[in-house]
Amino acid sequence: ITGTFARILTEAPSGIDALLDCVEPAIRLLEKHGPIYLMYFLEIGSTDTVIQEKFRDIYKRVHGGARTAIARGIGEGTVRDVEPDLGAYEVMGVVERIVQVGAGGRIPVADKAAEAREFVKRALQADAVGPKKKKPSKA
Repeated sequence: ITGTFARILTEAPSGIDALLDCVEPAIRLLEKHGPIYLMYFLEIGSTDTVIQEKFRDIYKRVHGGARTAIARGIGEGTVRDVEPDLGAYEVMGVVERIVQVGAGGRIPVADKAAEAREFVKRALQADAVGPKKKKPSKA
């Protein structure tokens, strides 16, 4: 599983494409394993430290991949100037929540993926292509 996402992230032509190309496989994965994910996360994971650590590790990997794609995109000018850590969590949140919206097959996976891709694209895509200069942070 992580190999598929790693391949997508490294082979995509740009940071924004890397993010967008991971959306549908992530939705399909969560659709397929969602009930197990929720059971472990909410029930067993709340008391079992081994499971908590496994989920923490998976979450860190997913966040790291998304963060890297966003940082890459900022450098390329394909992603607007955002805080990469926050942007990664935002993308992850969109994907996780959109899976829950059409629970029970009311909304086809392809439709969810298309909507999520468009949402992420509009939220993060830079207006013009070209490297962005980082704004100084206010102290």
